[in-house]
Amino acid sequence: MAIGFAFLPFFVIYLYMINFVLEPLGDSYFIWIMNAFVTSYIGGVSIINYLNNSEEHFFWLLLSSILFLIQIGAFFFNRFYIKNESIYQLVILSYGISQFAFCKFLLLKEQKSSVV
Repeated sequence: MAIGFAFLPFFVIYLYMINFVLEPLGDSYFIWIMNAFVTSYIGGVSIINYLNNSEEHFFWLLLSSILFLIQIGAFFFNRFYIKNESIYQLVILSYGISQFAFCKFLLLKEQKSSVV
């Protein structure tokens, strides 16, 4: 139940971004809805985990989820709304940092589980 509430802000933001570019998406609309659902679920899980247990690895998961949201939003605007080189660079930067944050989460989680 808690994950559902934490999932909603991410999902609403994704749906709002998809609504901006609804017409150019065409048939890929449902694929982007599924992408929004899965990414929002990961965001909801990261929020709940961080609020219940403020450990370092959960911070990295939360940061990764937020950066994925920024990345997909910037991608939508750059691809379907306004073509701009600086927005494209923001997509690349947020992608790299979000991947780094997710890998950092995985390494810290693995390190913690191997110590126990």
